[in-house]
Amino acid sequence: MPALPSVPGVAKIILRHTIGDDTTAAARFFMRYGAGWTGPLAVLAADAIALAWNAHLAARTVNTTNLHEVDVEDLASPSSPVGSASVVHPGTIAPASETPNSACFRIDFQIGRRYRGGKPCIYCPSPDLNELTGGRTFQPAGLAANEAAWNAFIAAVVAGTAGNLILSDQVNVSYYEGFTPHTGTTGRVRNVPNRRGTPLVDDVIAAIGNPTLASQRRRNYV
Repeated sequence: MPALPSVPGVAKIILRHTIGDDTTAAARFFMRYGAGWTGPLAVLAADAIALAWNAHLAARTVNTTNLHEVDVEDLASPSSPVGSASVVHPGTIAPASETPNSACFRIDFQIGRRYRGGKPCIYCPSPDLNELTGGRTFQPAGLAANEAAWNAFIAAVVAGTAGNLILSDQVNVSYYEGFTPHTGTTGRVRNVPNRRGTPLVDDVIAAIGNPTLASQRRRNYV
């Protein structure tokens, strides 16, 4: 499969977690960056992001989940250096009951453009299930705390990278637009996403906590 097209001035940040016995859980988001990308500065940015996670999101995460790596990737070129930080930042919540590997709280990212299909979001492991009503819906206080923690995390990322590689604003990157029906050898028709020639970058104008407990079910089978 060919590489995705370049996105100048945008960095992809990957938060890599260990959840119980699952060492492959990851969540990613995008931010604009200033000029002067270098490998050493990207490493400093990864370190700052890890510290921001520990300061703001660890308190919304159960202690069986650990942030173990942060990767910062320049999307302007597939050959640009990637900055990585290996850390040990566990969550700080002692859960009263076992939290499934799949459980997440979801933050939805509002952008100025409407489009059909999935909306920008991130799935953050692993929430305190005691904050749920009926096992499914976050109580108002827990929902507000999730949202506030994410917004504080992004503010800390911007502040923490201001003197190095500057990550200035959260954005969303759209690589695909619409679908083309494709008929396979069995006669079954499936919609294949159309890749944009130039990715579309949208500013994230608000980050809103989703009240419904989210799930990434594939994590249950690791």
